[in-house]
Amino acid sequence: MINTVKGDYFTVLEEKGFLTFVPNGNSMWPFIKNRSQTVIIKKVEKPLKKFDVVLYKRADGAYVLHRIVDIDGDEIITQGDSQFYTEKVATCDVVGVMTDFYKGKKLVDANDKKYLSKVEKWYKNGLFTRLRKKAFALRLRVKSKFKRIFKGA
Repeated sequence: MINTVKGDYFTVLEEKGFLTFVPNGNSMWPFIKNRSQTVIIKKVEKPLKKFDVVLYKRADGAYVLHRIVDIDGDEIITQGDSQFYTEKVATCDVVGVMTDFYKGKKLVDANDKKYLSKVEKWYKNGLFTRLRKKAFALRLRVKSKFKRIFKGA
């Protein structure tokens, strides 16, 4: 999920110690839905681990919210939950880590065992997950085409 917000995330985290925002984009589907869930980001205070959701800044200045799928020394490997590609990120580029998010009106702890169990299953069910990701991508493309067709009519 690439995020655009007024101000600089890093500055807000330094000043307040936390940051809340509603991410836009579909890369973290099905766990974080486009423009419908608020996430809470805090400064990194302990070592990052697999399946943490991190907010990092790319070289082009874009902030991205993705999940850690592997750790390689001073770099982490991130991936959006609905994406196929991974991205290497230097740990120094990580701005913060998601500690909680709202699912409707319910606050979900990012370290909740039930939530993490679902995340682990998502990444362990290789073929099934890949098929679900492909179906999701196809659904988005079809939806987009219909919008363009009927918008022009």
